[in-house]
Amino acid sequence: GPKEKIEAFPGEIITREFSITNFGNARDNIKIIAKSSRGVLITASKDSLSLDLGDSEKINLIMNIPKNAEPESEINFTITVISSMLTTPITFEYTNNIFIKRKVTLVKPILYRQFPSKVYYYNSGGATGEPIADQVKFTTKGNFSEQIWTNFLYEGPYNGDKINAKSLNEEKTSFNVGAQNWNVGLGNTSVSISDLTQSSLSEKGIKLETKIDNNKTTLFSLKSKETASTEDYFGITSTQKFSKNSSVSVNLFERTFKEKNPTTAGITGITNKRMLSISTEQKIKKLNVDAEFAVSNTMDDTNKYRGKAWLITPSYANKKFDYSGEFYDTSGLFAGQRTDTRGYQNYLKYLLSQNSNVWVRRDYILTNSDHSQDESTSITDTSELGLSTKHPSWPTLSLSYNLSNKLTLADTLTADTVTKKYNLKLSKNITKILRYSFDYNLSNERDYVTAAASRDYDYSIRLYQDWTRARVWEGYRYANEKDLIEDISVITNTYELGYSLAISANLTLSLNYSREFSNTGTKRDTFTFDLNYSYSPTLKLKVNGELQNDHETNGEEWKLWFTGQKDFDLPIPWLKTSGSLEGVLFHDINANNKKEKNERGIENVSIYLDKNYTFTDKTGKYIFPPISPGKYNLKLDISAIPVQIVPAI
Repeated sequence: GPKEKIEAFPGEIITREFSITNFGNARDNIKIIAKSSRGVLITASKDSLSLDLGDSEKINLIMNIPKNAEPESEINFTITVISSMLTTPITFEYTNNIFIKRKVTLVKPILYRQFPSKVYYYNSGGATGEPIADQVKFTTKGNFSEQIWTNFLYEGPYNGDKINAKSLNEEKTSFNVGAQNWNVGLGNTSVSISDLTQSSLSEKGIKLETKIDNNKTTLFSLKSKETASTEDYFGITSTQKFSKNSSVSVNLFERTFKEKNPTTAGITGITNKRMLSISTEQKIKKLNVDAEFAVSNTMDDTNKYRGKAWLITPSYANKKFDYSGEFYDTSGLFAGQRTDTRGYQNYLKYLLSQNSNVWVRRDYILTNSDHSQDESTSITDTSELGLSTKHPSWPTLSLSYNLSNKLTLADTLTADTVTKKYNLKLSKNITKILRYSFDYNLSNERDYVTAAASRDYDYSIRLYQDWTRARVWEGYRYANEKDLIEDISVITNTYELGYSLAISANLTLSLNYSREFSNTGTKRDTFTFDLNYSYSPTLKLKVNGELQNDHETNGEEWKLWFTGQKDFDLPIPWLKTSGSLEGVLFHDINANNKKEKNERGIENVSIYLDKNYTFTDKTGKYIFPPISPGKYNLKLDISAIPVQIVPAI
């Protein structure tokens, strides 16, 4: 079974599921014995099994934690599995601990006027000779009351003529406020509609979402602006759940595209697209079926078009089989994101044993399904077969074969391309600290109309060496792209070397170097580094660097990125809340559970309150955001406490 961290409150009943697999060479009778310490009653759903070779069966362990279990203590339990396959029975044991959590009752209502917040500062483009970009990111979230929450985000500004932060590609501002049954989003916001109309949108605007009983409704109005155009999006989606296995959604989506003159900013053309779709999700035991039907109406300055589309996506899974499929048909006049295509995609995986499976994939896609005369029609027919297996004594293996046939037709057949692809992957732990991976790809492509033919293949191997605080990896890749008609090959060799080190608990360093060169004379050297430093639990610094040398016109080029992150509590002076939690973490020298003048606090230790967390300051004091009086799970990060110190809260 999996080695996991198990936690429980005194008096709680917990259940864990374990799998037992027969890796022997014959049918085996297995006996199961469960034991525990400190008076915990532990029972197994089955105390004996009979398994064929390669078979697996799951058992449940039910553990009753005593009501008088001591908080912050651990209870040990052991599962013993006895195999009777041999004359002398073989015994396997799994041992783990249950950590007993402490229940904290908050009874003192006090004021708390702060929101947990983060601010990031980015300085990008150093050493390049180009203008340096200074950018910031600010996030905050909290509760105005026990029911109403809010969050805010700002990223920017985006500098088009400078090197920007790697994670920042546009200026964003978003504000959200809500409660259990509603929320409102302003600024940069995201919505999900449907697979046929528009799977997702992320633009500036407003979104209103309501949840009433089993109904969820979202209303949105968004806008996208470019130099030569603007797009307005308006829609409403409503989903009604009839049970946990059945739901129906109705989606109305309108998209208006306005083309502008970049010089005068005047509108030169308008295209309006309206779409209505109905979708449903049905679950019958292990079978899941999603279906959607949509119609659209497109209007521009001179014409009006109507289109329709349908989509069915079934899936099924049991102990041996895993199937997923997609069947669809969209007309050429349909205005959604799937336009003018018809086809299906099917994937099936079969479990041969606990560690081996085979899969098959079959795709058929027809574009220009309406056979418009001004467009070419293409048919892509793809089949794939694969096998993967793993065993403690063998390398993990994955094999696949892919055959793809693509026909392109205009007035006559213009292309008939057949592509065959082969892939092999291997990986293995050689020792506790050394492992390798190998990847080989071969692709043969031939066009029987144009008489073009090519063969591409590449292989790569990597070695990894892992220690407690460091990792080293080396890699080599060889790629050959060959034109079989002209008998010309482009060969590329790539060498990689990487190193990462935890210099201390607060400082890590990562270095990467690669050299790529080919028989055409091109050569490129790339060196990157990442340095991360945690000055304190609330202040983190990061420096990234990149040096590229193409040994040609550009020569050497440096780029540097600096990031600073500060966590803090944002004062909200007008806010009144109903409760908070604060305390002191200290070294209790005389073990009397009271802090005295000569007993120092312990700083920079994480304190967790359910999903929230904070850090102790220099005096050992900690304080949490606003919460309602009640019972909570409070715990601390023991690994951050100096050895041989016993804390008290």
